[in-house]
Amino acid sequence: MTAPDGTVIVGMSRGADAASCPSSRDDSFTPSARWRRQPCFRRSSRGAALEPPPVSGFTGSRRPRAPATLPEQPQYASGVGTGRKLLQPVPESDSMTRCDRNSPRTVGRRAAILISLAMLVSRATSGEEVAILQGHASLVLSVAFSVDGATLASGSADGTVKLWDLGTRQEIATLEGHTDQVAAVAFSPNGATVASGGVDHVVSIWDVATRQEAAALQGHTDRVVSLAFSPDGATLASGSPDEVVKVWDVAGRAAVATLQGHGNPPGYATRDFSVAFSPSGALLASSSFVDVKIWDVAAWQEVATLRGHREGVVSVAFSPAGATLASCSSDRTVRIWNVGARQEVAALRGHTAGVSSVAFSPDGRTLASGGGHDNTAKLWDTATGEERATLRVRSRPISFVMAVAFSPDGNTLAGGIADGTVRLWDKSQWAGEPELAPPPSR
Repeated sequence: MTAPDGTVIVGMSRGADAASCPSSRDDSFTPSARWRRQPCFRRSSRGAALEPPPVSGFTGSRRPRAPATLPEQPQYASGVGTGRKLLQPVPESDSMTRCDRNSPRTVGRRAAILISLAMLVSRATSGEEVAILQGHASLVLSVAFSVDGATLASGSADGTVKLWDLGTRQEIATLEGHTDQVAAVAFSPNGATVASGGVDHVVSIWDVATRQEAAALQGHTDRVVSLAFSPDGATLASGSPDEVVKVWDVAGRAAVATLQGHGNPPGYATRDFSVAFSPSGALLASSSFVDVKIWDVAAWQEVATLRGHREGVVSVAFSPAGATLASCSSDRTVRIWNVGARQEVAALRGHTAGVSSVAFSPDGRTLASGGGHDNTAKLWDTATGEERATLRVRSRPISFVMAVAFSPDGNTLAGGIADGTVRLWDKSQWAGEPELAPPPSR
């Protein structure tokens, strides 16, 4: 059976080996599960095979086909990607239900099992999202979770910020005020405020409770494409292609510092820029063309420049412990830096187009990267640098992954997609074993 995108779905009834099927991937995460045949009968404890029931009206010379028997060894399907079992062995029992394998009831049950397995294979191999939030009229350029994980904010090229209830997965508010695209959103640490940055050069501060704009901060001379609150929520940093980082006093609604030195080579103008505070609040990271700059927050002085990318740096993120910094670039790589040593420790390769966003999981064990034009989000093991999973987005006309963010509990990954949706993936898509939903009862 072949999915619309050309992926081969292996049906259990054929006993196919997934490793022998053609695949469009050749990386280490290519699934290699074997689906074993799962007959609907087994032998009784006495070892005798069941006799076929009488066939009503049969007068020909052909012998009626006997029902299948399940061998005594346990049968199960092994997990896609992990190779671990998904179905528990059938428990031994003296009881046996006698039925014809070609009866409508039996055929229906077998079909339900195969459909459930096909859905499982598809979800486990393609990284199918568990929810799609729809409402924006254009690209979703930024996503951010509230500190309690109950609300998600999304900024879009349609000029709005939307707030979503993640319990019901419904839109609860649309914040309007920008006169152009919204390229960045950020929740304050206490969850009471959302900041948004727009192509209109404005940083807007929104009261989450009233859904009203509390302030409009002006000072940039180009679009605002990145925002980050300090851990105490007192300070907000904004990044822009105007080659400066502005630092704002949130309560005073005024700029308290302007960090310069973010330049482009002659004749080259980058439209990407990123800022991130360290978990302690002592450092600020910012992108500067192909470099990443580290700033001492107490003095607002540059203390290091990290070099390694070959094209513009699009996004930066500190690990939860603050010892590691991740950056991604149009050069298709994600780079990992030791903050204390100011050295690159790994270059993660796997995306086939420029990388648009990076985010650490709350426990620091996983790094997510949004692949921009390759329509994927990738999950990386931060201890080994190995790719753990690729989550693919398939939609029309475009499905670029513009932004990624982890929920505070680490169980959900959100992706802002160029088709105007927000996709939510569950942790089971990249860790542990997906569970097989039981077939519908008959």
